Amino acid sequence: MLRYLSFIPVLAMLLLGAPAEASEQGSVTKTFEVVLYGNVPRGEEFYVGVDYVPGGGTGLPPAEICGTPGRPECRGGGATNAEDRTFARHRGHVAYRFVRFAGAEGSRGEVFARGISSLDYDSTIRAYYDYNKGKGGFLGESGVTPQKIVRESFRLSLYGDVPSDVSFVVSYNYTPEPNFPPPPQVVLCGGDSGRRCEGGNIYTASRRVPFGSNIVYYFKRVSATGRSRVFAMGVRSLTEDETDSAWYRYGNLPNGLPETGTGGAARLGSLARWAALAAR
Repeated sequence: MLRYLSFIPVLAMLLLGAPAEASEQGSVTKTFEVVLYGNVPRGEEFYVGVDYVPGGGTGLPPAEICGTPGRPECRGGGATNAEDRTFARHRGHVAYRFVRFAGAEGSRGEVFARGISSLDYDSTIRAYYDYNKGKGGFLGESGVTPQKIVRESFRLSLYGDVPSDVSFVVSYNYTPEPNFPPPPQVVLCGGDSGRRCEGGNIYTASRRVPFGSNIVYYFKRVSATGRSRVFAMGVRSLTEDETDSAWYRYGNLPNGLPETGTGGAARLGSLARWAALAAR
């Protein structure tokens, strides 16, 4: 049962407050499908871990697709294995991850696809796993059709004396349509960006995203050793061009900080400090 625990503890801590299901009208159905290629070994299980975004930190029971107790055996050879889950309709989202669990390999599951989906419409979310190649991925989500491309911009303001060996990045994930895979991260300054991170400067970067995409993003400070720390984050449904901002400062400034973004941190700060600042 350890493999069924909530998989987004950071989101649960930062975006406080579980959805009030009793006050919402109606429900939505998400159908999770996984297409399996090749021969499926005996004892294999596939399920989808789910949680509300924002969430209350407790997680939800997984959507068991196949191979788990009480579910059909997993079928390969290009067969589709599916399971429906019903959620209360509201303006939030559900975060999901497709997991392959092989009992012979221990209790740790293999996450091969993940994303977030709006809870104001029914949809089918599809992924695949190919035993011939030993990997899987996201196939698409039906029920929401992007009408155009929108631009998501990330804006960072730096203050104080910034060490020369640090970099600032944004990582994000969204429910992508084919041909729009999310990059692992966006380098705002430092690293391989060609721009040194300096106090008093503003750094921006933009990405093209399908209309209607739901994204979760994280602003991070990366040390010279490669260790990263999140200092601001958020969740957004993109129906028009948007800019999400954050700030970071080193030391104390005599005149305080202008309102430059959704959140930030003084040096690394405490979890409670930047959690409160990141709340939107």
